[in-house]
Amino acid sequence: METLETLMTLCWDNGVKIYVIPLKGNRKFSIGIEINGKENKDPKKYEKDKVQSKIQEYYRYYFNKHKGKENSIKGGSTQR
Repeated sequence: METLETLMTLCWDNGVKIYVIPLKGNRKFSIGIEINGKENKDPKKYEKDKVQSKIQEYYRYYFNKHKGKENSIKGGSTQR
């Protein structure tokens, strides 16, 4: 199974960024997903102890969706 670092690296190299959004007035969080500059927000609210596992789930989803396809999200080479 891939490490979180591997999942994140493939996503970042392909223009996918996933991050925590603290919500004002409570102790819950949302998740932002940016793909090639286009931002989306998960409409669900997560407790502090659940938000990181959901982020990992999103990274795994995008990794599995695009693994084996060089820079399949934005096109081009994956070399740095």
